[in-house]
Amino acid sequence: VHNRISELSMHHLQPYVSLETLDLTSNWISELRVGSFPYMQLKYLNLSNNKISVLEPGCFENISSTLLVLKLNRNRLAVLPPKVFRLPQLQFLEMKRNKIKIVDSLTFKGMDSLKSLKMQRNGITKLMDGAFFGLNNMEELELEHNNLTEVNKGWLYGLRMLRILRVSQNAVCIIRPDAWEFCQKLEEL
Repeated sequence: VHNRISELSMHHLQPYVSLETLDLTSNWISELRVGSFPYMQLKYLNLSNNKISVLEPGCFENISSTLLVLKLNRNRLAVLPPKVFRLPQLQFLEMKRNKIKIVDSLTFKGMDSLKSLKMQRNGITKLMDGAFFGLNNMEELELEHNNLTEVNKGWLYGLRMLRILRVSQNAVCIIRPDAWEFCQKLEEL
């Protein structure tokens, strides 16, 4: 935490293959590439408050079978490449205060265990149909302080277990009558 680490590579972390928690908050890391992480037992990874603008598909591959919590808050992410999050065990993902404007279809496919996704303060203007498809176990979705104008069933598709949806402080002016069709367990809005 609070150092000047500017890059992650496999050989830097190789001696720590048994490491379960890695907190690299407030460094100068700008990209995560394939090979950034060796095969290791990492369960908790915090990369918040860096300069990350590039997530290369496959960058989390070597930690995908163990990672439970991933924090990417306060970075410079503008684009989330398809299939970048192939993290079948991940339960909590935070990407607050980035620069993500559009969330494409199937962005989070491969995250079967995800329970909570926090994407506040990104300036999101559009959630494409199927943006959260594949998140069959997600219970909490936090999208406050963005620029969303509409709530519709297209982007809510597949969120059968969703209990909490937070969309306050957006520009929502349209809530489609059938918006909640796929969110039968919704308890808090």
